[in-house]
Amino acid sequence: MLYQRKNNPNSKRLISILIVCTIIIAPKVMNAQNLDDPLIIDPSSIENTANLDFSQWLEQREELLQNPLQLHKLAYSILRQSEIFSEQQIYELLEHIKTNGSLLSLYELQVIPSFNLTFIEQILPYIQLRSSIDDYQVPIKQMLTKGTHELFFRYYQSFPQKKGFQTNNYIGRPNQLFLRYKYHFSNKMYYGLTGEKDAGEQFFGPSNKTGFDFYSGYFFWRINKKVEVLALGDYHLNLGQGLVLFTGFGFNKTSNVCGVKKESTVLKPYTSINEYAYMRGVALSLNLGKFSLTPFVSIKNVDASTSYLDSTNQSLQSNRIQTSGYHRTASEIENKHKLLEIHNGLYTSFKYANYHIGLSLLNTHYSDSIKFTSQHYNQFQFQGKNLSHTSLDYHWILPKVHFFGESALSISSHQKGLASLNGLIFHPSKILDFSLVHRYYSPRYQASLLTNAFAESTSPINEHGFYLGVSIKPNRHFIFASYLDYYSFPWLRYQTTKPSQGYDLLISAKYKPSKTLECYINYKREVKEGNTTIQLNENNAIILSRTNRPYFDAYFTNQQVQYDENSAVLRPSASLSKQELETAKFITPLLNQRLRLHLSYSINSSWTIQSRLECSFIKDQINSPSRGILLYQDLKFKSTRLPFGFSTRISLFDIRQFANRIYSYESDVLHQFSIPSFFNAGMRYYFNFQYQMSKNIKLWLRFSHTYYKDINSKGTGNNEINSNKLYDIKLQIRLKF
Repeated sequence: MLYQRKNNPNSKRLISILIVCTIIIAPKVMNAQNLDDPLIIDPSSIENTANLDFSQWLEQREELLQNPLQLHKLAYSILRQSEIFSEQQIYELLEHIKTNGSLLSLYELQVIPSFNLTFIEQILPYIQLRSSIDDYQVPIKQMLTKGTHELFFRYYQSFPQKKGFQTNNYIGRPNQLFLRYKYHFSNKMYYGLTGEKDAGEQFFGPSNKTGFDFYSGYFFWRINKKVEVLALGDYHLNLGQGLVLFTGFGFNKTSNVCGVKKESTVLKPYTSINEYAYMRGVALSLNLGKFSLTPFVSIKNVDASTSYLDSTNQSLQSNRIQTSGYHRTASEIENKHKLLEIHNGLYTSFKYANYHIGLSLLNTHYSDSIKFTSQHYNQFQFQGKNLSHTSLDYHWILPKVHFFGESALSISSHQKGLASLNGLIFHPSKILDFSLVHRYYSPRYQASLLTNAFAESTSPINEHGFYLGVSIKPNRHFIFASYLDYYSFPWLRYQTTKPSQGYDLLISAKYKPSKTLECYINYKREVKEGNTTIQLNENNAIILSRTNRPYFDAYFTNQQVQYDENSAVLRPSASLSKQELETAKFITPLLNQRLRLHLSYSINSSWTIQSRLECSFIKDQINSPSRGILLYQDLKFKSTRLPFGFSTRISLFDIRQFANRIYSYESDVLHQFSIPSFFNAGMRYYFNFQYQMSKNIKLWLRFSHTYYKDINSKGTGNNEINSNKLYDIKLQIRLKF
């Protein structure tokens, strides 16, 4: 034998199992290493992608492909940093190695309870058993000079020009420019610099004399076992379950019903171009045995829009942080870097065996007071200069149950608020998984804009909910998943003038009979109370029904409303104007149903086709129901023998109401993503081409075209385009040396 096992009575039995597993699954698992796009989570299967930034997540996966995780020498911190394993899987893997000794083969993962064959196939491109440079102490001079350099340049422009360019409201050129230098030595040291300007922003102009509108730089060093990480410049900070601070990427409700726990690393380098969701300063991660300590400081200027009650600019009316990052118009430039934002704090944790407890302390200070225009729904939101947070997070792992949670307290000069999230993930058997999450976020809890917690809303405030998910895997070919999430909002919300409630239901079934064929069906049903207004039809009338007439009778006085009983409609009259009809507000349940059918088939090792049909159906208690449909066809080509590959898609859509809009994830150039919103009726296609010009130079080219059938213009204000045909072109080149 090449390896010696620790003395264990189960060793012979274990090796026998491994031999059988190897014979059975070896051909299938080896084929998995030729995956076209080996992402552990497929973005196209996520329900809500509108507000997600996939760029850094995609970059992290690509880096892990280039430098696979070495499973022959494992530590908890290394496994956690990879972000491809859950806490349950890390615990069971380390316990397996502790009992049986180092892994002999990757196929041995089969005998670990939380590692099913599907998951093993997914992670194979990211893991290895052979030694690497990470196993040795390397002089800092070598780390600084002997790594890999990468230089990215990207150009993007859309046509025709928007109204803001024609009226000169946008002061810059209509192109987007991106430049990045990136260096990494294995997974021990990273540093880089990024520059980006959006379309409409000046490049070396009077309003921007430094070139790019946004710059970001980082230095990230994994020093040793004691000083695990030193982060300088821009970095991500992810604490607990996201109630206090979580700037990195994270999903909430998806078809992966057991992925409800945030599993991200505390410190990560920042490489995205989002101009707000990051920290800028210094952070340090110390490993003190069972304890870890992460002090941090972030100091940066942020955009803010300010308005005053009169022309003297003495009485402040509102002062709000802007997160878009756009500096194209005179007002946007005036808002640039108006506030100084300072974050400082400490994260400390205690980990022993199968449990963990963490403590977060965060202080936030602004150079000027945050203030909102007073509205009923926002009266509990943070206003002022100083805000403090503290929280306790935990997890406790048993052989089949994983408990986790976080409870946080916000403190400002005006109020205190509490937020708490607790959940469990239960694996009673190989074929059955459960997840349960309870959260209570007080209306008085004041969350920052840098949170990312499990919630129905975008921020963990004013919400009380229960989530239950179940996943059934009767065999390796079929997966059934479903979740039910019931939530209520104890206080008013934006566009909801009373406390409200709702629920989400998802039913998903995936069938994968072979390595080449996969199909799934998702049905999502959401019912949520909210404000509803009357939408008059082309005849300036609304059709009466058994559901909407009681609302009209209760809202309008008998003297106002006059029904046309013959045609069963309500229309403007002398006693009830059109404006009064259209501004009337009703609180009703809004039913939103979505159905998705998806098919993926690999013709051979080079060609893959994907088809999708997605439908949306929306109904409130006032207006007639609205429907929308999206159909697309993908074709992908990738060859190990040829220096090029491409992907293309054609989409047809008919979505008449904005509320029915459908978001769809599209392939893009490396480290980029596109999630267009489909609305109106028309057709869209794109072509994404990549070419390996040489060993060190790679080129990407993307072209897309959208045609709208029944409109002559698109957008409003400065973003209006006087055409029903839109074009986008993107060029990216990477030099690697």
